[in-house]
Amino acid sequence: MRIEVFIMSKSAAKNFAKLLKQYRIMNDLTQDEMAFRCGLSTRHYQNLEAGKVNPSLTTVIRIATVLDLDLNCLKVISEFNDEFENDDFDKPND
Repeated sequence: MRIEVFIMSKSAAKNFAKLLKQYRIMNDLTQDEMAFRCGLSTRHYQNLEAGKVNPSLTTVIRIATVLDLDLNCLKVISEFNDEFENDDFDKPND
């Protein structure tokens, strides 16, 4: 049995959830479609997007693959937002 641990701080998980939703919407995917493409249940995907659960490393890789994202990009953006806690991330530019 293989156990995989991928730990994120609460704020990093929150930032990851924000990014996940934004990239899903930018790719015109529903939560059901995204879950299916990632090989996850819809409920689990919804919990990821809500920041209620920590993703496994395998799940992060699947998501990055489906959205055609570089894992380093996700890590840098998540850490940047974690460090500065900038809530303007969701607000449109004036």
